[in-house]
Amino acid sequence: MKEELTETANSFKKDVLDYVNIRMELHQWLLVEKGSKFFSKLLFFFLALTISGTVFFFISVALGFMLGESFDNLVLGFVMVAGIYLVLGLVIWAFKSRIIERPIISTMIELVFRNESKLFEDEKNQ
Repeated sequence: MKEELTETANSFKKDVLDYVNIRMELHQWLLVEKGSKFFSKLLFFFLALTISGTVFFFISVALGFMLGESFDNLVLGFVMVAGIYLVLGLVIWAFKSRIIERPIISTMIELVFRNESKLFEDEKNQ
């Protein structure tokens, strides 16, 4: 009886250790997956930002030249473009919480917790 109880306890201990090791491995893989997704999205963001910035720069220069030629004063054209960007910057700064902070926070929460909620739902269903 004592040997049978010891054998059952050792078997239970082995099963618990196997379960803990499998859970640790699962969380490592989930961490790698989330990290990979995060860095791929970050890389995509910086590439898109670089390309958009370049396009935006050339459009700004073209707009400056176009306004300068229409007013026969290149300096005035570029000052007008700078004024447009100043007003746009002030509007963005005034509404920065709505325009910038909330979407970034929402996106980060979704990226971090989306897979975890699915994992917990799967565990509940088992």
